[in-house]
Amino acid sequence: MKKNPVFQLVKLCIIVLCASLACGQITKVNISGKKMNYPPANYSGLGWLSKTELAAFATDEDGGVTGYYLENDDHFYSLDLPPFVAELDCNGVEDINYTHPSLLPDGRLGLINSCISRGDPPGQKRQYMVAYDFQTKVTSLLVNESLPNYLSNGFTWNPDLTVGLQQINGGLNSTIYWMTPEGVAPVDFAISDGQRSFLPARDFPHFLVDSEGQGMVFSPAWSPDGRTIAFFVTLDAIGRSGFSRSDGEYKIFFMDPVKQKPRPIVGKIYDPSELIWSSDSNWLAFIGEYGILKTRGLWLYSINSGKIFPVVSGQFRNIAWSPDGSKISATICGPNQTEVLCNRYEIREFDIGMLTQK
Repeated sequence: MKKNPVFQLVKLCIIVLCASLACGQITKVNISGKKMNYPPANYSGLGWLSKTELAAFATDEDGGVTGYYLENDDHFYSLDLPPFVAELDCNGVEDINYTHPSLLPDGRLGLINSCISRGDPPGQKRQYMVAYDFQTKVTSLLVNESLPNYLSNGFTWNPDLTVGLQQINGGLNSTIYWMTPEGVAPVDFAISDGQRSFLPARDFPHFLVDSEGQGMVFSPAWSPDGRTIAFFVTLDAIGRSGFSRSDGEYKIFFMDPVKQKPRPIVGKIYDPSELIWSSDSNWLAFIGEYGILKTRGLWLYSINSGKIFPVVSGQFRNIAWSPDGSKISATICGPNQTEVLCNRYEIREFDIGMLTQK
């Protein structure tokens, strides 16, 4: 009997849809978002200063953090940052800025203080891990030595700020290393999926000239309860060169900070950029493409169920969980802006309480 081509097409679509949902562990949910009342600006970070105050940190034309806005408040709150924290190690003030704002477990603002060294050797770009206290306006060193690489950026700390992880991310190469108040050190564990493996320490403090034998690891995130460190890993970068190194599949790995044996948790992620824990350590939010269809947007991963939940599609930059875990705020490129050259973002809020508070 001749097969109906329309029936076959419908059958194929059902198979593809089922594969994208079941194999990717996606659970569908409809979540609407609302635009929050913040002025359009070049935002580089979000953070909750209290249960009711979400700070949106704005940058100047050079990418340095200068202050923040609060919702329904047009006043710009300047950060009283000193020219530099590490004395006698920088050139003129014009070569100094603060970047990568991220709230620390104790409520202070973590920043990377960059400058052009006038020490040994002169002219080298140096960076320092610092903390800004919103109450006292005091900025102090978190790590008592300069960071090992000028590409050091994203960071995370354990709840008592005794140990942290920071990434060195160059786009096509990426690794992580330990931080303590005393200094920095390479990690001493391997990352493997059971078939392929690499040593992140081989790229510390500088990337190998021949990086084809290395995978990529970045966006470390320490859970608020202190029990788990999460990060993105792509082992597909091994054996590749050029832009193809970043084109493969990424997986979220978990690691016990004591045992230090990373293990893959969920995959089928592509081009990810953010990884953030909920305050109860039961959920992860991330930005990226996911599943067979590679839909780009904001996603949630449930630690308890092992399922992925799509929140909303779109090109997002920064995300922040509300303290009670019921909402996620995210920066998205504003109207009449192109994503590549975007310098004006708006902030949207998504109610996810139906998922996280069941």
